Amino acid sequence: MFDTLIIKKKYQKKGYSEILMNFNNFIISNDNKNSFLICEKKMIKFYKNFNWKNISKNKINFLDNKRNKSAMCYNFNTKNLDNKKINIYLKK
Repeated sequence: MFDTLIIKKKYQKKGYSEILMNFNNFIISNDNKNSFLICEKKMIKFYKNFNWKNISKNKINFLDNKRNKSAMCYNFNTKNLDNKKINIYLKK
């Protein structure tokens, strides 16, 4: 399970996040798993650099959180959802 990526300030901008994200993507792909994350809008560009895809707002429903979050996926085809919605309950 990959929950949170936090790099201590003194180690930022040294390539550690790239190493960790590439490793995580390798594990996800190698095990042929799907992965999903919820992030702040400001992090979308970071994850897109590692081939994560946005999940359209009309395909997702945050049940308990009205904050403006974005959902992203890796190794998952959202076109298979058709008219279905993903319901997400985030613990506050």
